[in-house]
Amino acid sequence: MPNVPPLLARPGRLLGAVLTFLAVVIAWVFFRAENVAWALRVLHAMAAPSNLVLGREEIAALVQVAIYGTLVWLAPNTQALIGYDHGNREVGEALRAGRTRPLVLYAASLLLAFGFLGIQSHSEFIYFRF
Repeated sequence: MPNVPPLLARPGRLLGAVLTFLAVVIAWVFFRAENVAWALRVLHAMAAPSNLVLGREEIAALVQVAIYGTLVWLAPNTQALIGYDHGNREVGEALRAGRTRPLVLYAASLLLAFGFLGIQSHSEFIYFRF
């Protein structure tokens, strides 16, 4: 962000990420709904505080989402994994030097596998209606 004071740069990026997430979630509602009226009902239900239910299943799901979200936020991205150096435009120096930790890659693969195994609901093909 050019011409932004350093004190405001990080909150600005965080606000941008939150707004982007909300825009995508709202767009998905309209994409999945059968018509606009149904999408508006879903959005109203999502925004109504009276619909908040925190039973055991919801708390367990929130904990799981928080754990996976934290792992995704802290995990290295693909450029970090392949050792891309933005300054020198070189790829793979970390891989050649043996600085990549195989245990991290194995642990991430295991968590991803458990995440796939945890999906228990069936969902219709999203493009079936088009």
